[in-house]
Amino acid sequence: MRKSIAIFLVVILSLVIFVLNDRRKEPDIVGDLNQMRNSDSKHLSELANHHLISDRIDSLVSKGLAVQAIRLIDSVTAPGKNDFTSGYLVRKGQIQFELDQVEESIISFRSALSLSKGHSPKAREWKAFAHVSLNECDSALYEIKIAVSQNSMLKKSQERIELHCESQLCH
Repeated sequence: MRKSIAIFLVVILSLVIFVLNDRRKEPDIVGDLNQMRNSDSKHLSELANHHLISDRIDSLVSKGLAVQAIRLIDSVTAPGKNDFTSGYLVRKGQIQFELDQVEESIISFRSALSLSKGHSPKAREWKAFAHVSLNECDSALYEIKIAVSQNSMLKKSQERIELHCESQLCH
């Protein structure tokens, strides 16, 4: 019995010493912030780079240099290059669509959807419009229906596509 009490007292005493030592330590807020900054700096620099690239793409398109914008997108969408590849491919598809390269735009939207595991309402919406321009209403309606299920804000686009297809402009 005395041995059990002695062990119990040693455990309690150790616990008290641990708590008292821990209380004496001042929190290292600066060190904690620096550690957080260092772990997030890679992600922040990738995001900043993404914004620079996106701005450059938009600048090229606004200057009528769409082909150069597509080349820039191709250079940053190499497999495994970055986390923004799906978005770049959507932008590439939009540019191709505006250049009346509709079949190529569908390929870009399909690639974006593949990378996003099918969850890219914007890619689906644009893919639907590309199918409309090719008079492929069944495909257009399929894509826009899924897009709206992923983002209800695309309901107006769905109404436009449905109206177009109902007017027999699509066959």
